[in-house]
Amino acid sequence: VATLPDNPATLAAFYELECFRKLSDLDGLSEALKKFNKDPLIRENHLRQIEMYVFWDAVRTKNWGRLVALTKDREKQRLPDYQRAQVAYCQALAFEALGRQPEALEAYDTALTADAGASEEIARKSALAILKILSADPAVQEALKKPDQKHPKLDEARAVAGLFELSLGSGEALPEQYRIFLNK
Repeated sequence: VATLPDNPATLAAFYELECFRKLSDLDGLSEALKKFNKDPLIRENHLRQIEMYVFWDAVRTKNWGRLVALTKDREKQRLPDYQRAQVAYCQALAFEALGRQPEALEAYDTALTADAGASEEIARKSALAILKILSADPAVQEALKKPDQKHPKLDEARAVAGLFELSLGSGEALPEQYRIFLNK
């Protein structure tokens, strides 16, 4: 049965891979991939998702230079929203690790936007990463000291914090360290 197209055992193994990814258990994903036989998969969305695991493995190994190169190549392709979100999120992690905050913010913005209609898990993580970067920005910290201060990055932080509270948090409160952005 295991060699039949789209058989239940292969599909179950595929969904196990997805669970590892969504839970951010990248070591578990790597181990499960070693035993996984993708040959019986016939659905294009499953096969394309298998291709995404190379990005997640680069995140696991913290191979940031390779990840930037991989994602730059994939940026040029048309991808479904859930895959665009994964590519952008992995790219943002690489940029952030490399100290390239402006590029990380842009990639997190892309991930947040692309994933908001898909699973929301990457959108939620991206929103928190955006708030983390912006809260460390000296210009945002200075703007927070002046109640009537207008600053585009502060406005972005407030918008993302509000979006998290309204929907991305899925009922969870915004973490305390970012609640300052909810005060207008």
